[in-house]
Amino acid sequence: MEEPRNRKVNRDRWELDRVRYQMNHPAAPQRDMVSVKDIVADVAAGLEQPLQESIRVLRSVWPKLVGTSIALQSDPGFIKEGVLYIFVRHAGWLSELERMRQPILHKIEDCYTEMNIRRLQFELRRPD
Repeated sequence: MEEPRNRKVNRDRWELDRVRYQMNHPAAPQRDMVSVKDIVADVAAGLEQPLQESIRVLRSVWPKLVGTSIALQSDPGFIKEGVLYIFVRHAGWLSELERMRQPILHKIEDCYTEMNIRRLQFELRRPD
């Protein structure tokens, strides 16, 4: 793709074209057409969701906090406004974890008071 800042303009040719076609500005450089779909795909691939430090800590100790069987079916997602969002792999586990909400919250509050988690929100993970 041609860089517009590095292009060289033939001033004599530009003066001739400007008078002939009654133009005020030089024409834009010719570029290949690129679909918006390709541009969006490139931009989206380059974006990485920043991971909160507290989520890294919770993910590392998640099996110890909730047990191995629950940890295999769930992952801490993110914390927003004092709510810890936990992604669950199956709808059956979603109802199980809803019943265990308070014990899990108390364990997290006891071990990690500085995270200021006041509530748990369980959400079904979307298939990739």
